[in-house]
Amino acid sequence: MIISIAFSKAYRSPVCISFAREQFEFHPAATSCNRVWSTLEPGVDELVLNEDSQTGRRTTLQRWQPGARNQQDIFIHDYVEEIFMVEGDLYDQNLQQGWEKGAYAYRKPGMRHGPFKSERGCLMFIVCIPVDANGREAGDRV
Repeated sequence: MIISIAFSKAYRSPVCISFAREQFEFHPAATSCNRVWSTLEPGVDELVLNEDSQTGRRTTLQRWQPGARNQQDIFIHDYVEEIFMVEGDLYDQNLQQGWEKGAYAYRKPGMRHGPFKSERGCLMFIVCIPVDANGREAGDRV
């Protein structure tokens, strides 16, 4: 899969790009393509770029405001979570380790992580990939 993303300097207006199962050509900026940011928790918002209702695969942007912190202590997912830090900083309070622009994570189901906080705010490109009973990612052919 080839990924190409365009963002404004302040990472407030991403170009709507879809990379999950549904296929799209480039289309207008988020302000004009019927996508809206939804609040996950105070200071943390998400923009769904693409979602496959059959598999549950989701491609999103997650935006943290400066000073945002998780309300939940530990996160454990039943899906693969792949994350690329586009801008800003994120600090894992449990691991006492921080990451900045360019950082990458690939979390398998069951991996404990968080809670997080962000000093300057951040923007992350996230792909959530369901797995089957054998632990294979949804859509794998092997």
